[in-house]
Amino acid sequence: MDDFWVSLCEALVCLAPDTSDAFTHHDSLQQASIFLQAQVLALPLGLRFGTKMGLLAFRVSVWVTSFRPFHRLDAARRVAIVKRWSSAPVAPIRQLFRALRNLAVLPYFDGHPLHDSVVAPTAHRGLGSEIKTTVLIIGSGAGGSVTALELATRGFDVLIVEEGHQHRSGVADPGATDTIGALYRQRGMTPILGRVPIAYVEGCCVGGSTELNSGFWHRPPAETLLRWKSRYELDAASPNELCPHWQWAEQVLGVRAHEGDLPRSSAVFANGAAAMNWSVQQVPRTAERARSGRTPEPGDPVAGGVGRTLIPRAVDAGATLLTGYRVDRLEMSGTRVAAAVLQAASGTEGPRRVRVQADYVFVCAGATETPSLLRRSGVLRNVGDSLRIHPMLKVAARFPERFSRADAGMSVLQVKEFWPEIVLGGSYFSRGHLA
Repeated sequence: MDDFWVSLCEALVCLAPDTSDAFTHHDSLQQASIFLQAQVLALPLGLRFGTKMGLLAFRVSVWVTSFRPFHRLDAARRVAIVKRWSSAPVAPIRQLFRALRNLAVLPYFDGHPLHDSVVAPTAHRGLGSEIKTTVLIIGSGAGGSVTALELATRGFDVLIVEEGHQHRSGVADPGATDTIGALYRQRGMTPILGRVPIAYVEGCCVGGSTELNSGFWHRPPAETLLRWKSRYELDAASPNELCPHWQWAEQVLGVRAHEGDLPRSSAVFANGAAAMNWSVQQVPRTAERARSGRTPEPGDPVAGGVGRTLIPRAVDAGATLLTGYRVDRLEMSGTRVAAAVLQAASGTEGPRRVRVQADYVFVCAGATETPSLLRRSGVLRNVGDSLRIHPMLKVAARFPERFSRADAGMSVLQVKEFWPEIVLGGSYFSRGHLA
């Protein structure tokens, strides 16, 4: 273990060793050090280079001013130096150390093992370097799963390609540190930089981001559909025309409202909204554990993700699921896609490159990967020209009473007083996320 990273994590967490439990403190620092280094390595190339240069400048500065390496300084001095750099007048340095602190406190306080145990190894030893199919679907998330199921049940030869891997049978809390590397693209290290940095994350696994979200279910407001119809000249997009599709999705995903008494976290949320005289309503959810309001326990399945609902049905209908391969580019023949070139992702046993010929190609790779793939394949017109983000702000509140893990599930209620511009809801934080 690199002494610098361990000592840096201790300074970032800003805690002196607990002599009453020195082993736990030491083990938590080791976990935080491993996690922090892995997250830095997962950054895009430019950001990774900038981070390493910033840390190099930090280490050199400490050497010059202290005549000793950082890890040889006493804990109090290391904490003071890191705090000074975290409030530096140079914005990039300040943002770097604040980001490093956020990454360090997560594993330190969560205390989860870092072994990425929720993903099964992907092996395609008999896979050839050339594949032919009628329909190629890129991505197994919300869009890809529905497309695959619809076409497979109608007798088409369907191949689904997913860059991520397949879950094991039991999945722990997907927000835990030991699943970030398994379920999130680039371990969640895809920040959007600007005057206000934004943490942008998306799923990279069978089921995509549906395996990570809370399963909230909203039908689009009528005014939104009318605006889309006017702006984009959409046909068959009125509430009455879309209603059968909503009902189908709600049935196959098991969308239901919570039944019985409200969980304690939801009751507290309702009391606060009533004190403000704000209207509140319950939002249906796809995941049973989310509807119940209880927090996930190790081994809990993610009941609401399409990787466990629609994808198995598509496979049963005859679709083939190929995991662990990223589509590097699309080969064009005139204005049509003739083939896709696949690159094996990390942890995949099989050919490093595979070429898939298809009569029809559906790109369902998400908000950023879809335009990225199309643009690097030469499809530029009206693709990736803009990006709109629905921001989420989180506020942590201190309550006079103590909440246990069993009480602190996500609220099943939302404040609709300011809908559709603003929605207020509840969130569950582990100790690491809160820190």
